[in-house]
Amino acid sequence: MEALVKPLIALVAVGAAVLAVLALIAFARRGRLPPVPYQRAKALFSPAELKFLAALEVTLGFSYRIFGKVRVGDLAEVKPGLTPQARQAALNRVAYKHFDFLVCAADSCEPLCAVELNYPRG
Repeated sequence: MEALVKPLIALVAVGAAVLAVLALIAFARRGRLPPVPYQRAKALFSPAELKFLAALEVTLGFSYRIFGKVRVGDLAEVKPGLTPQARQAALNRVAYKHFDFLVCAADSCEPLCAVELNYPRG
């Protein structure tokens, strides 16, 4: 009996998520969604970042995977054993930071190198 409980819960959760998405689509088609203060960005990368990405791809070839705009928090975990306040402070330091590019091993996606571009001002 217990062997059926977890798959059943997962099935119900997936079903609920599908219904929620379908409801959002239906509301969006009828124009009933509340307005949001966001709009789609014009591009993920600036022209300089696109040039750098192209050079990186040519240089590295197919042995590596390159990801863009990766949050630092997705790569750096807070060490266990910190007080709640120290843990939150550590999380806050990286909450809004990202790397421009992350180079990973193609076969395992193990992070190998993070790149942060700094542009000259002016």
